[in-house]
Amino acid sequence: EGFGPGDVIGCAISLEDVGENDKVDDDPDAASNNSIRFFKNGICMGEFVIAKGKRSGGEAPFHNDIPAGTYYPAVSCYLGGSVRANFGPKFLYPPRKLPAGLKLAPLSDLAAAPEKDPQVVMAQMTPIIKYLRTSGWKNPDYFQQVLQQAVQAEARILNNMYESYHRQNLLEIRKEREERGLATQDLETLLEGKDKGD
Repeated sequence: EGFGPGDVIGCAISLEDVGENDKVDDDPDAASNNSIRFFKNGICMGEFVIAKGKRSGGEAPFHNDIPAGTYYPAVSCYLGGSVRANFGPKFLYPPRKLPAGLKLAPLSDLAAAPEKDPQVVMAQMTPIIKYLRTSGWKNPDYFQQVLQQAVQAEARILNNMYESYHRQNLLEIRKEREERGLATQDLETLLEGKDKGD
């Protein structure tokens, strides 16, 4: 099945066999359950098998049993083609009809939310402050105060950027879904929470 303007292509990589105790370097072909799935407008493009009421399969036929490792998203375009990437947290067409037990998480989940609690942020500075006090710095109290202000300002900026990105993602997805006549109920509650500062 071909692609056309306006189609949304999704890609999901499943690295089920890579855990903390796996030794990937010893046997790069050891990851037998790893796979890649492609979606067109939210529908998986691979073939499924339904046995005893459970759906399985859906992997891209040439991307099954991929070796364990680190993978980075990339897109190739030619002849003037262009794409817009969305790494989440919300999607225009969320993946549907997945195999039983398979749960997907957006790539944006890998970027943890910055710490908001100023006490926690300052606790992370304790080793530096101790060093300043024991290393003979002139006027360590002043330097500590300046450092605390800088760290707190950075934390505010990081939090504002993080929240701004998530809000912008929600607004863009809502607009595109409305233009295509798709449901937006899952976004409205999240947007209300963002407006209230949650």
